[in-house]
Amino acid sequence: MTKILKIIIFYIKIILIYCGIGIFIKMESKIYIISLIKKFKDIYFYNKVSEFIECICPFIHGGEFMSSPRVGVFVCYCGANINGVVDCEAVKDFAAKLDGVVVAKTYPFMCADPGQNLIKEAIKEYNLDRVVVAACTPKIHEPTFRACLAEAGMSPYYLEFVNIREHDSFVHMNDREAATKKAMELVAAGVERAKRLEDVPQKTVEVDRSCLIIGAGIAGIQAALDLGDQGYKVYLVEKEPSIGGRMAQLAKTFPTDDCAM
Repeated sequence: MTKILKIIIFYIKIILIYCGIGIFIKMESKIYIISLIKKFKDIYFYNKVSEFIECICPFIHGGEFMSSPRVGVFVCYCGANINGVVDCEAVKDFAAKLDGVVVAKTYPFMCADPGQNLIKEAIKEYNLDRVVVAACTPKIHEPTFRACLAEAGMSPYYLEFVNIREHDSFVHMNDREAATKKAMELVAAGVERAKRLEDVPQKTVEVDRSCLIIGAGIAGIQAALDLGDQGYKVYLVEKEPSIGGRMAQLAKTFPTDDCAM
C-alpha cells in the first residue's frame, strides 16, 4: 500500500512540474507547495489539483502517509474550583466525541499522583501520542504534566494544557451552563492544537560560570557579592569614576544614621 501511495505522489509531482503549476519542497519533515503558474492557464484544473494536494499534504510525513494523532483528553475537577461551576462530566462526554480523541477521562485532582497515574496508564493502554489536560493555569502545573508524559515515554511537548479555571470557572461562577459551554469550546480548540504539536529537540550545552553586571550601585554591588559567593566569576562595570551610585552621595542612612559607605 505504501509503495502505491509513493508512486501516486511521484506522478503528481511530475504532472505539477510539467504543467508549471507547482513543485514540492521538503523542509523540516513538512511538504510545502510553491505555486508557479507560468505555462498552464487552465485555472479549473489548477484549482482541482490544488484541492487534492491540500487534502493529502496534512497526512504526508517523510514521503509516507501519516495516521491521525491519537488524542487523550483529561478533565480535572480541581475540587470544587472547576467542577463547582463547570459540568466536567459533560465536558468529558463532549470531548470523547471529538475527531481524533480516543479516550476522555475526569478526576478530582489530576495533578495528584493518582491523577498522573491515570494519564500514564491511558497513554500505554490507548497508545496515545497527544495529551490534552483541561485544568487550572499552566503556570502552576504544566511542568507537572510534562514530566508525567516524559515518565510515560512520550515527548513532553505533545501536551496541550487548557485553562478552564482562571479562564472559565472563576469568571463565570454564576452561569453554569455558559461556563460548561465555554469549557467545551476551549477543549475542542485544545484538541485541534494538540494534533498539530511537534516534538522539540533538547540540547545540553556547557555554561560559562561567569557574568557581567552593568552598574556598580548598591544593587549591582550586592548582586556581584552574591554571585561571587556562589562561585561565579563576576565582571562589574561602572561608567562613573567611583562605585556606590546614589548611596555614595548620602551622608547618613535611616534608621541608624550610619554612614552610607
